[in-house]
Amino acid sequence: MTIQSNVFRGIEGVVKKVPLELPSELGPKQVLIKITHASLCGTDVHYIPHSAALGHEGIGIVEKIGSEVTQFKVGDRAGAGYLRNVSSTLQTVLPNTDKVITELWTL
Repeated sequence: MTIQSNVFRGIEGVVKKVPLELPSELGPKQVLIKITHASLCGTDVHYIPHSAALGHEGIGIVEKIGSEVTQFKVGDRAGAGYLRNVSSTLQTVLPNTDKVITELWTL
């Protein structure tokens, strides 16, 4: 079973909404965040010709957590910065609190 989502990509020089399927089962240290707000900046303009996913610094609501996640709970607001990879550092939107997870999936 999968979760249906979308990603905006630069395709042939145009921004297009592209379907994305995510596994419905999370790994033990994974967090699924439904992105409610994300920003675009001048950097994204350079990625449009290269079929890259656009938008960064997303903020959203934790929808689901893996069995070993202790720093987030469903319903928490969380966000992620631009520079990230499979090992991601996330910060909650609350002031003076940093939270770390190992993977980020977004809706």
